[in-house]
Amino acid sequence: MAAGFVIFAIALMPIKLTVNAVMNHQFVEESKPKFEVIQQVRAFKSSTHWLFTDLPIVSFYTGLKVPPELAVFSTKRIASGSLGDAELRRILQTYQPEQVLLGRYPKVQAALEPSLRQHYVKQHEKDKVTQYVLKSVQ
Repeated sequence: MAAGFVIFAIALMPIKLTVNAVMNHQFVEESKPKFEVIQQVRAFKSSTHWLFTDLPIVSFYTGLKVPPELAVFSTKRIASGSLGDAELRRILQTYQPEQVLLGRYPKVQAALEPSLRQHYVKQHEKDKVTQYVLKSVQ
């Protein structure tokens, strides 16, 4: 019985390896746009002190600081109003980040649109993620 189990396991090994290879390839393909966004943000890293983003993981990967009020940017905070439009505009005005990266919450982008048009240039947009750079950094 043990020998039968070993033979069965050996017979299934190529199938398992093929499935893993296909899944890994799929993961790499799905990750490419995310890494592209990270590279776009890194392009301005030397002139960036603050990154305003609703995608906080990007700040982690790029090593840029986000305003402390945005470190936990969640649907619950948006829905409860603890991170409302006025608060978002205040944070943007207080920290005057050199880069703004938005992609998770369209409501946030709508709330900040007037300030973004006035002080920022749209640098990159792909897959619903938009990067803005302060006009003085351009």
